[in-house]
Amino acid sequence: MADRIQATPRNELLGLLADAMYGGLEYMKDPRRTQQMQGLAGLLESTGIPKTTERMAYGEDLTNINRANVPLLKPETAEALMTVAPMVGPVARGAERAAMTAGRAGERLAERVVPQIMERGGMASGLLDTFAPQPSFATAPAKKISAKQSGVANVKSKVTPITFDIGTPEGAAAFEKKYGRKPVHLMTEKQRVKEFGPAMAETPEVQLSDIRSRQQLAIPGGFDGPPMTLADQAKISAQAIDYNTLDPQLALDIHKRLVQSVDPGANPSDLELMNRLGFGITSGNAPITKNLVEWAQLRPRSSAEVSEWAGYSPVGPSGQIPGGANPMNTAINEAYGVQASGRGGTGVANTANRQYVSDLAKMMESNPDFFRRMPNEPEAQYVERLMNQVRGLGPKTGSLGFAMVEPQTSNISAIDRHIADLTREAVKANPATKAIYEQQMLNAYNLGQPKKNQRKTYAAARKLAGDNADVIEAEKFREVVSSPSSTKFIDAKTGQMRSTVPPHLANLPFYQPEFAQTIGPMYSEALSQIQQGGQKRGIGGFSNQWYDWDYQRSRAEPHAALNPMATSMKRMTPEEYKLVRDTFSQAGAMQTRKDPATGRLIPLKPTQDYRKLIYGSADPYALLGTAAAGAGGLGLLSMMQDEK
Repeated sequence: MADRIQATPRNELLGLLADAMYGGLEYMKDPRRTQQMQGLAGLLESTGIPKTTERMAYGEDLTNINRANVPLLKPETAEALMTVAPMVGPVARGAERAAMTAGRAGERLAERVVPQIMERGGMASGLLDTFAPQPSFATAPAKKISAKQSGVANVKSKVTPITFDIGTPEGAAAFEKKYGRKPVHLMTEKQRVKEFGPAMAETPEVQLSDIRSRQQLAIPGGFDGPPMTLADQAKISAQAIDYNTLDPQLALDIHKRLVQSVDPGANPSDLELMNRLGFGITSGNAPITKNLVEWAQLRPRSSAEVSEWAGYSPVGPSGQIPGGANPMNTAINEAYGVQASGRGGTGVANTANRQYVSDLAKMMESNPDFFRRMPNEPEAQYVERLMNQVRGLGPKTGSLGFAMVEPQTSNISAIDRHIADLTREAVKANPATKAIYEQQMLNAYNLGQPKKNQRKTYAAARKLAGDNADVIEAEKFREVVSSPSSTKFIDAKTGQMRSTVPPHLANLPFYQPEFAQTIGPMYSEALSQIQQGGQKRGIGGFSNQWYDWDYQRSRAEPHAALNPMATSMKRMTPEEYKLVRDTFSQAGAMQTRKDPATGRLIPLKPTQDYRKLIYGSADPYALLGTAAAGAGGLGLLSMMQDEK
């Protein structure tokens, strides 16, 4: 189990909407918020719309049809229908009532009505911005505030909107006229290295033949070479390597090279730390390629740009921007060119709150040493320090940010839905987490049941659920596995710090949160399963999870935006990032549809011109022709000599 941990893909649009909703709810439910805001969060969550949207994103059933001893509609589905019925007209309202007792009609109604309501909510006019995790999300109606108060006045444009397509001869000519150079995908290697630096150099390739599939692969530097450059990583992406078709040892060797190539080393710079942790904050559940291209555009390239980020938010690391909306998010998106393509951007923006990146930059400038893991400091304690000071870094995102600081050796990582499913039985069986697990499951079994069907013990409730027990427990475990443990910092009676506050959280430098939060015991046990898988393969726990994610993605993912060679390299233009995004999309990197035959994502199509896939900061030139072979797999065409 532990050595084949894989991620579950989601529908991109519905997943983005669900993330936006839950991001806002998590902010509102934070113990640091007012009781009124926390209460409103509970009210909004009780509508059932966030949970129903999340289930739809994963293709899960919205009803309990063909399951005994449970209500026909899942509680959240029923609540969602009752909430939105007034918005969809009398016919839908009547159908909704009938669906409560009409079997398949309930499922059909739910699957039709909920997407309709989401669309009517204004996706086309900025619904995602509205639901994104904003500092003052609960204020309604929004209070009008000045550009200075909102932070918008602090955001200065870094780029100009896209007005032409550099994938066409006319667009390339317009680009050269505008910027005084060719687009990077049309420059020679020598020109690119001169313009962008050594990350554009190309490592000599080692030609390999897979003993299992007979595929011919070109690995820059082989397995003993230096870390890959951006050009090298693009060559890996262009070949559309699918580990599922390769000999397992060859696949593992390729993976190790990819992880090595994003490792910043034992003593990364402050700028490097800022970029790794910032990626953790901004990484939603959009397709990984979209998140990486976005961060390649947003991330600071110098200490001066870190200062720019620090200056965006008009309030401190624990403060709230006044008003009921966050126009600063939109301003930052447009300043860096990640907004929707229809508004002149690359279309890769997700809903992560940019204020939290600004908070991180403020704290990095004030006390950068806080963000370094101390000698012999347990990884979990380091992540807990971060999650108690940096909003946006919780158990999952904080673990991801840290794991990218020490990618080859880290044994901590994000627990997503699929990994929760794979580790649930181990958490259930562990004596240290058994009681916690059973109490959470008892709560889930009793939820929505009439009093006569509620049970006092886990065993009795599970027995009543019968064949549906595993479904109910899986859903609940996904919800609670990442929940942190918390304790109040200050005892209300004595005014002193409580003894339950862990020592490593006792003297936090930036502000004292109301609650001290730690990684929960169920999350810790799930992590141990990841670590066991890594031990079997001789790699770190995070590396093991990355490897298995790539099996599920059906491609080797280099994570080029985190290549340390590109850290201080100047930014490409939005036109160039847009070409990268479009090329990846054409190859299939943005799709979330599973192959029914395998249960995994559909493999990518090889990219003929790998120059269009380099996005860390710049783009090399040489042609690597690739063609999709039939039963024989991927065939490499003869290499063309670079124009030097």
